[in-house]
Amino acid sequence: MFVSEKSKPSEKLKAWYLFTDDFVAGTQHLTPLELGCYVRLLVWNWNKRCRGIPDNAEMHNRICSAHNELEKTAVGNVINEFFNLIIDNDNIENNRWQNARQLQEWLYINKRIDNARENGKKGGRPKNPDHNPEETPLPLPHTPTNNNNNILFENEIWDKITIKRGSKKRAFKEWDKLNNKIDNSLIVKKYNELVNNTNDTKFVPHLSSWLSAERWEEDLATEKTDNIGLQNRDPFINIDLWNKGIRTMNDMDSDIQQAYKNGKITEEAMNKLGVAV
Repeated sequence: MFVSEKSKPSEKLKAWYLFTDDFVAGTQHLTPLELGCYVRLLVWNWNKRCRGIPDNAEMHNRICSAHNELEKTAVGNVINEFFNLIIDNDNIENNRWQNARQLQEWLYINKRIDNARENGKKGGRPKNPDHNPEETPLPLPHTPTNNNNNILFENEIWDKITIKRGSKKRAFKEWDKLNNKIDNSLIVKKYNELVNNTNDTKFVPHLSSWLSAERWEEDLATEKTDNIGLQNRDPFINIDLWNKGIRTMNDMDSDIQQAYKNGKITEEAMNKLGVAV
């Protein structure tokens, strides 16, 4: 939804109306950098009469004074979380990112201003106006937030994992889907165990994908060694995961194929694993 150039009033509003309680609750999970980007984008859009922010990443970065990759990533995270892309099928150059709550406030305030002007032309508000609920602007409801869950995830999960891989927002969504299926302390313990057992941290999976695949069920116990220091590897240690279509970075195709030949894995699971039968 766009506000036309011809919308009234044509001049800029002199103030940006911000509901502080809602704003603080809805941005509690943001980093200071992301919060600053969010404020800059909202202010820019308000000053442009809420016509929307053009679908142009370079412009987004300029608005937020984002120069390095960390800053540009923060801008992208904010845009994707708090703004909706409005597509113009006739001209893609008119595509805009719009914050729904801010646009509602803009239209609500402009409606009040227009009503006041009309009443002024008639000599002021009538003493006994006819009450019409469809024509009377109502205060906007509070924006619902899942702030409590955000804080819980940040305090009990995100702050306690030793390496923070991937998007915190996506990780939160996957954790929230679990609906207390697993204890938070076990999530932290198992993920940190995986980190400690991975020689190169670039092979550590993103927390979001790790949660989605329920990889806390992996057995990462230290393997026993023989008398000459070689590890006695159990090739079928993750067979329960294989039957769910999940594999780890240490699993070999030959071991999975052998488990299938032994009747330990279904053909459906083999297809999910992408291993030839």
